[in-house]
Amino acid sequence: MPNNRLYPTVAIGLLFPLAVLAQNPGGAPANPAGAGQVQGGVPIPGIAQATPKEEPPTPAEEALDVAIARVKKIGSFSTDIVQSVDMLNQKFQIKGSFLRAPSYKIYLKLTVEGLSDTKATTLQVCDGTTLWDYREVLDTRSYRKLTLPTILKKLNDPILIGSQAYEMIVSSIGLGGPEAMLVGLRKSVHFDQKDEGVFDGKKVWVIRGQWKDRSGLVAPGQPAPPPTVNLPSYIPSNVAIWFGKDDGFPVKIEMIGRATSILTEDTRKIGADGRRIGAKLPPPKVEPSRIVLQYNNLKLNPTLEAKLFAFDAPAGTANVVDQTEQLISLLDQAIQSETMRKKAEAAKNDPVLNNAIQVPKAGDAPAPAGLPAPVLPTPPSPPQAGPDTPPSAKK
Repeated sequence: MPNNRLYPTVAIGLLFPLAVLAQNPGGAPANPAGAGQVQGGVPIPGIAQATPKEEPPTPAEEALDVAIARVKKIGSFSTDIVQSVDMLNQKFQIKGSFLRAPSYKIYLKLTVEGLSDTKATTLQVCDGTTLWDYREVLDTRSYRKLTLPTILKKLNDPILIGSQAYEMIVSSIGLGGPEAMLVGLRKSVHFDQKDEGVFDGKKVWVIRGQWKDRSGLVAPGQPAPPPTVNLPSYIPSNVAIWFGKDDGFPVKIEMIGRATSILTEDTRKIGADGRRIGAKLPPPKVEPSRIVLQYNNLKLNPTLEAKLFAFDAPAGTANVVDQTEQLISLLDQAIQSETMRKKAEAAKNDPVLNNAIQVPKAGDAPAPAGLPAPVLPTPPSPPQAGPDTPPSAKK
């Protein structure tokens, strides 16, 4: 189990399940087809592999698809964020503010509260030109910045738009927002329940489901639990989303773990031959995890002043890392990989010859168009018998 010093980092990641539990909005989990290794916190794209054919969407998933489309059209918003975490017998909260305006203006600040020996703060600010990412965990502070126009020029390459690499990079630099979180959950969770409800006086849809892709629930390099295996209670198994019927904006997201039972958990020891031996033991006493995210005091399309999105590292700060060139290099790799993938698909789908070769039957072949028919020599006629014909020639 992780120690207390890891909780802030894990919990802030869980605040946006796209980052940890449902990586790659619109198409992929933590290590999807099309993703490679991770360098500097940014995924290196690779060539996408074939994915299984998806089942038709359920009514709950259709409603979520409509919500995602509506949230993408929202120009600006401001909201308070509260996330309550009850995990591994620890309880704490993450609180903050989230503002977004057109032209990639973003302000997101989150702070961990309730852990006496641990503190963590993350701040992401973008004025449309420079994106700053500040992290403070315990006594460690770091500043990362990206020059956005240069990155957007590469990111908006037609060959890249809509690909898994595009979506992963957008989410990794924090340009996704609530719609990216919803897209990530849409890809990783099978929602099969849909109900009407009211949240804070607002009419909402409530949809529920369970993970259909578990690769984002484990550490990188670890095998995902198969669907036939029950998840441990400290990993949330059930997911629910409350979102507005009219605007689609998510107002609450809940993830709850499954209570363990000696009737369903095989806690027997494993022998040398790989088989279970001995008697079942009571499962470890771990209460099911519960993570609840709420957007409070939500205001859609408010007027937000430009000064709210202004930020710069304090004077004399030494550990400022400019990752613009690194991300540009990764985008070049993504463009090259996506180009190769599309060429490979085109070559696989195109026939070797545009027209089939017709093989005529013997004796039925007409003369090629534009060429005279061949003139065959006339065989000589046999000699005719006459009065002067020698006897040897008469038959």
